[in-house]
Amino acid sequence: MIQKLVLFIFKSLQMLFWDYILKRINEEIENVIIGYYGQYHFLSSIEEDSEDDPEGGCVPKDKRNILLKAEDAKTYLSYEYDPGFGSPKCHAVYIWTKSSVYFIVQYDGSTSLQSVPRNPCNESPIILGQ
Repeated sequence: MIQKLVLFIFKSLQMLFWDYILKRINEEIENVIIGYYGQYHFLSSIEEDSEDDPEGGCVPKDKRNILLKAEDAKTYLSYEYDPGFGSPKCHAVYIWTKSSVYFIVQYDGSTSLQSVPRNPCNESPIILGQ
């Protein structure tokens, strides 16, 4: 019984990566650039697929590191995602809206989506990752 409860709780925390993005952005997404998967891109070529990349590389190499419309990015970023602790189990992304640029940040094992203003403005800067 306890195992079933733990499995239920774990599954309830998971969602599609694209849905995670949409829950955190409250305005229309204009464009997206999809980069490498996970955090250890510096150990090998960014063009190589990570062993952990969902579905063995759900983002074709010719669709990485280029500007995509939101509807095209959704196609590639609609995979199971757990925003919990551990190394990032998602792709690096830059996401543009009318007012902000969003990107993945990891701090102390916790992965999150953060943003900066798209244009110069009078806003107090923050130290990202906190």
